Amino acid sequence: MKKGIAAVTGCYVLWGILPVYWKLLDEVNPAYILASRILWSMVFCGGIVLLINRQDQIKAVFRDRRECLLLFICGIMVSINWGLYIFAVNTDHIVESSLAYYMNPIITIAIGTVFLREKLDSVQWLSVGIALCGVLISIIKYGEVPYLALSIAVSFAIYSALKKKVKSGGEVSIFMETFCMMPFALIFIFYR
Repeated sequence: MKKGIAAVTGCYVLWGILPVYWKLLDEVNPAYILASRILWSMVFCGGIVLLINRQDQIKAVFRDRRECLLLFICGIMVSINWGLYIFAVNTDHIVESSLAYYMNPIITIAIGTVFLREKLDSVQWLSVGIALCGVLISIIKYGEVPYLALSIAVSFAIYSALKKKVKSGGEVSIFMETFCMMPFALIFIFYR
């Protein structure tokens, strides 16, 4: 349990720092940053897969057409999410990028209840209602429809819903997602 809490805390700290990093790269084309992120994420995750000896699981994915297709679609969705987020930060839409991740749990819950038939109890519904009120207040104070925030939130919610259908473990799935997107990333990098 302590390792899980530490991992989650570490992720949130990194996610909090990430906008600062993207902002330092605001002179670079956001699509180029995305392509580089895909490429180097694949290399890094590939190293982890080798280090923890998950090569057999990679082979199993290639033998399972459904799993391959699902991970390809997940790769598309996470690339859209990453790209929109990088674009938002680098074009000074920091508030919208933050708002996206406040909206995301609500959209994820909506997808889970409607499409995955997940059930919430009354306390959970109350929590969703309170969170929704907070997001609506933020949107009203923002003063316009946050299309970019909605796009980021929806892309990550769809990604999360698709990931529930994936059989592969986390290391293998993120490697395969970035592996599937790597040819497109390389083409763009060489084109630029």
